[in-house]
Amino acid sequence: MAGAIINPYAVLPGGSGYAYEVLQDNPKTLWMMDETSGTVATDQGSVGEDGDYGTYNNPTLASGTVFGLTVPVFTSSQTMTVPYNAGYWGMIGYSGAITFEYIWNPNSASNWSKLLDWPLMNLNNLDNTMSWFFASNGSSGSVVNIQVNNIFSTGTDYHVVHTYQYNTISETWINGVSYGKGVPAGVIPSYSAASLKIGRTDGLGTRGAVGGVAIYGHVLSDARIADHYAALVAGP
Repeated sequence: MAGAIINPYAVLPGGSGYAYEVLQDNPKTLWMMDETSGTVATDQGSVGEDGDYGTYNNPTLASGTVFGLTVPVFTSSQTMTVPYNAGYWGMIGYSGAITFEYIWNPNSASNWSKLLDWPLMNLNNLDNTMSWFFASNGSSGSVVNIQVNNIFSTGTDYHVVHTYQYNTISETWINGVSYGKGVPAGVIPSYSAASLKIGRTDGLGTRGAVGGVAIYGHVLSDARIADHYAALVAGP
């Protein structure tokens, strides 16, 4: 219609929710984690590397909701583990880029650590401060560290996105809003044959409901991050 205002943040036509929006952006991996039984977390991304609920202290499946989506609840040392696969491991290099995305409803807003545990990168939260950093084999040489302070509340739905472009910018988005930027510098992340763990606590605190985990080999645009969040708000 003539004169109509085009909304650049509208979800894609013909879409059917968050998973649809995510898949339009060609993620390497997408674990919705909406299984109701069994030990397999199906990967809908291009790598196709299914996760495993049963290797460690497995979470309670279909016991929580985030934005109306049914996902597991993680407590204690429970985790979903993804075996090492070069298809998603090799996404970062000297000029690499990555986006990590998930949905979360915490059952504690403080005193948890390592929501994501990967030798290449870790996502921590202690005393309601989110710290997102890349490191050489997960132990030293922090490349970027963005802290997001005092915004999480128990029982609240969150859509969290972290973007990283080597030597350019790293940014954290929460519910469609940018909360922090940093310029990566220092050690270039290195790789080792190690699995990725989601929900791991290292014995500190609890996690809550986690799902919709996607990893991309590129940086999502501001508009597409807004699209994903809009799809969640619109309903599953």
